[in-house]
Amino acid sequence: MVGFFPLLIIPFLLIMVLIPDVYAITRGEIDGLETQIKTIQNNIDMIDVTIQTQRDTITVNEKNVDEKKELLRDVKDKIGESWDSLKFIEEAEKNLISGNNILKESKDKLITLLNEKSVFVKIIQQLNEKLDTDRIKLRIESRYDYSNLVKLIGVQLSKNCITMITNDIPNNCPDPKDLMQLDSSNLKFSGEFDGNGFRNPKKYQNSWRIYDNDDTIRIIVDPPLGMNDRIKMITIESSLNVYFKQADFKLDNNIRTWHEGVYIDKCDNGIISSENWKTVLPMVILELREGCVNGLVKAKSERMPFTELDISKTAYWQAKEKLEADKIRCKTLCFEN
Repeated sequence: MVGFFPLLIIPFLLIMVLIPDVYAITRGEIDGLETQIKTIQNNIDMIDVTIQTQRDTITVNEKNVDEKKELLRDVKDKIGESWDSLKFIEEAEKNLISGNNILKESKDKLITLLNEKSVFVKIIQQLNEKLDTDRIKLRIESRYDYSNLVKLIGVQLSKNCITMITNDIPNNCPDPKDLMQLDSSNLKFSGEFDGNGFRNPKKYQNSWRIYDNDDTIRIIVDPPLGMNDRIKMITIESSLNVYFKQADFKLDNNIRTWHEGVYIDKCDNGIISSENWKTVLPMVILELREGCVNGLVKAKSERMPFTELDISKTAYWQAKEKLEADKIRCKTLCFEN
């Protein structure tokens, strides 16, 4: 029979569980709680084995008592046949009393085991509650401050790229299966990718809401319909050599600016050229995540050459001089008449 577990450790465990938490939670403390729970669970498992063994013992003892009762009845039925029966009755009664005592001891031991298991179960419940609380505290204390950091960045191919790829038109756009490897979305809700690297239609309506309370930094490749309007997006174009935004058409101190191969519009959307997307994409992702404060994506600029013009040789000036001459000639003709 498996030995009984000492009850002396129980007060110590209760004291340990009920110690107030007055300091920050560490990963080591979480691991320690998990180890304690595992140890106590092992004790409970061993007690369960002992309890089952004790139940089997009680069954045997109960059967033994029943047999001794039956024997005592047989002896009493034969009391008139022999004077020696009185001696047999006395012996049978003693055996029955002994059997009952053994049965009572085995039942008492079962009750002790059940009580001991009950205490361990209560302790493990308290430890599990503390573990759940400490895990939440640890998660809160170690949580990164995302208030100034964008969690979700979308990456997609332009419509031109998709058209050329799906129609087998020669192109220099990235292979969708290469982009797919960058994806860290929750495929269960956002949709799996097909064999060509394009995302299958989402199964859930408003699937992007799954990320509302998600603290994971993610790249969402080929976001499901509706999501790309709600997150910062990077679009890869087949060609983006030189690009002028509306503001670029105005000269600033005679300096012309333009964008070549990459540009970011209002820190909401980035567009990059497919020629060097592997190099540029990480830079644009970082810039969008951190609010475009690093200036990693720079516009090209050039001071426009300044040329001095002889105003007397301009068409405007020559036309003005002719007009003045015509006025004088008109006056002369008028007076002559």
